[in-house]
Amino acid sequence: MHQDYEKLFNYAEMPIMSANLFDSVMNRIKVESKAVKIRKNLIIFSVASICSLSATVVMVVVTQSDFSQSGFWQFFSLLFSDFGLMMNYWQNYILSLLGAFPATSMILLLGSLLIFVKSLAAVIKNFKKYQSYIKFNLIHKI
Repeated sequence: MHQDYEKLFNYAEMPIMSANLFDSVMNRIKVESKAVKIRKNLIIFSVASICSLSATVVMVVVTQSDFSQSGFWQFFSLLFSDFGLMMNYWQNYILSLLGAFPATSMILLLGSLLIFVKSLAAVIKNFKKYQSYIKFNLIHKI
């Protein structure tokens, strides 16, 4: 039985491969590996932007609470209600404003907002790359 298979393959014609088949396969592997990297980045940055957006919302509430608890707005309103008194004691007024300013909350709020903006920009960039990859596949029918 083994000899029958040998005879079959001896007389069978080998298919003629195109000259650029290897290059075509290797290019397709490169394109697919880039697509996997783009999808992975898209998922990671999407999760990061959702988490940083939720952190930003929480920090807005915390910062608003800290501003009201510290009395910053009361000091700040003196600028408009009693400008003459504020001008006489401007150095003490500025120190009072700085002392009542909730710097930690503001730093955390701005940090989470910055992370959200950067991760959203990365999501948009990777989404555009993924769209061009899909268009490439539709045009070339790969």
